[in-house]
Amino acid sequence: MSLTGRRVLITGVSRRVGIAYTLARRLVDEGASVFASGWAPQDVASYGEGGGADQATPPTPHYLPLDLAEPDAPARLIEAAHDALGGLDRKS
Repeated sequence: MSLTGRRVLITGVSRRVGIAYTLARRLVDEGASVFASGWAPQDVASYGEGGGADQATPPTPHYLPLDLAEPDAPARLIEAAHDALGGLDRKS
């Protein structure tokens, strides 16, 4: 199944060994345009130095490090994804 032309937002993409990173890469490989977001300091807090985020190679060309606990962060993320991808697809 080709996902060419689909526009997707994925959060929780902060470690290359994580599920969200793997999903983002898979969607890109299937042809989707993907906007990804993650928050490395949370991983460092949870896993300690060296066990946290490794963003040397973001999974997509569109990546925004963002703490979604900040009150305005979700709106900023949606706006950034919309601007970068020209909109987002939703299941109807």
